[in-house]
Amino acid sequence: MNFTKNIFIGILFLYITTMSSQTTTSYLETNIQQHIVNKYWSNEAGTTGKVVLYFGQNQLSTYINQKKFGSGNYYFTNISCNDSSSIFDNSKIGNSSSGNYIKTDRYCYLIEISTNLQQIRMKKSYDNKWQTFYLLNNPNLPN
Repeated sequence: MNFTKNIFIGILFLYITTMSSQTTTSYLETNIQQHIVNKYWSNEAGTTGKVVLYFGQNQLSTYINQKKFGSGNYYFTNISCNDSSSIFDNSKIGNSSSGNYIKTDRYCYLIEISTNLQQIRMKKSYDNKWQTFYLLNNPNLPN
């Protein structure tokens, strides 16, 4: 099973198993990479929850129920997921750090971070439902 399928399944699993409430949290849409990379993000505040994402320098890893489910390459981009030029470009892995879109080999996600830098939300461009993840310190998850 390839990485993007794993990410999609992880997000789908989260969508099916949790109901996110709408909040009045303010979100940043620019220069977010520096606040997201090398950190763990959980679908439940303060715990490893059902789904955890780890944004490495070049790899995005998904954990489901505290087990590594998959990982693969990604990069940040300014190009909207709806733009016809939004195709996966291997040369941008590790070389692109701006924008609030995350591109994998099969999907593109819009991503934003809260102004307090403690939560992110992401969705596919064609989806209306945001998935919220919370900063998770010292999760003790397998590599």
